[in-house]
Amino acid sequence: MKPGDLVYWHENAWLMSQGIEPKVVHAVVVRESLYSTPSRKIWSVLRCDTGLPGTVHESDLNVKSVS
Repeated sequence: MKPGDLVYWHENAWLMSQGIEPKVVHAVVVRESLYSTPSRKIWSVLRCDTGLPGTVHESDLNVKSVS
């Protein structure tokens, strides 16, 4: 993953067990977070739905491929 990549994740996916559909959130990767470590990558992103900055763990992200 690198800055500029379009990524997505399922927000509140844990609620699926209660029958609530998760929200798919798209974001653009801005940079690797200062809190990132070699074993735990954390990214600063800019959400596409709200325009607000956010921080996400790499294991939650899916990179959107552009063909």
